[in-house]
Amino acid sequence: MTLVELFFTPRGRVSRGMFWTVFLVWIVVDMMLRGAMAMASMWSGNEVVVAVFFWIWMIYTLVTYFPMVAVTIKRLHDTGRSGYWMLAPIGSQVSLIMMLWM
Repeated sequence: MTLVELFFTPRGRVSRGMFWTVFLVWIVVDMMLRGAMAMASMWSGNEVVVAVFFWIWMIYTLVTYFPMVAVTIKRLHDTGRSGYWMLAPIGSQVSLIMMLWM
């Protein structure tokens, strides 16, 4: 399986080990970017430096969102579930936002 097939199409299969490896790499990079943003905020005090780290983290999050969804859908299919299970967290977030708004 090529990287394009792995990250940009919900068709195919992905093993448990591959899924957790991809997830672990994603979470480690995310935590490093958040840590860099926190360090810049704590030591620099300069809003521009903090904003640069924030936007780098935001771009990383946006760029990796759909590939992570594709890998998760593949893993859900491997476990016999529909890819629509990815919508369950969105429903709970929407209901929380509605509850806070009211």
